[in-house]
Amino acid sequence: MLSPSAVAYFSPLKYRADAARRTSWLPLSGICWEDELPNFQDLMHMPEPDQRLMARLFCIRIRIWKGEAVSDEDRSLWEDVHSQLPDWAFFQRLTISAEDQKDQTAAEQAGECVFEGLAAVFSDECTITQKGGVAQFSATWKVPEEKGSAKKKQHWWRRIF
Repeated sequence: MLSPSAVAYFSPLKYRADAARRTSWLPLSGICWEDELPNFQDLMHMPEPDQRLMARLFCIRIRIWKGEAVSDEDRSLWEDVHSQLPDWAFFQRLTISAEDQKDQTAAEQAGECVFEGLAAVFSDECTITQKGGVAQFSATWKVPEEKGSAKKKQHWWRRIF
């Protein structure tokens, strides 16, 4: 079940036929619409259990779009969240056009490339775990400290580049 704050965030998001479609390589590796998730950053600021649950819901919907079987556990989760958010736009798009499916497949492939690229960069210090169709990527990036430097500490991106 979603937290009360997540329910408060998603409850007002009603279906709009004219909603713009978006593509997310990370964190979703797929397509969605602005009336379902107006800002990907909002998802990142939710408590981690809500983030995981939302990622799982998006994965379940992708399986539905592809006509794949959904486990009893996933169906139960789907029904629980649907009961919490009966009017959320997300639950209104259970079929998609051929063009949407093509873009969904491209987004999944691009998401895999992003994961593979990150894994290559962090080859010694990364983990990718999968559970319930959701992949979680974790990496540690060690930046060597400059010896004898009395300079003001710079932003991480300036130190790297």
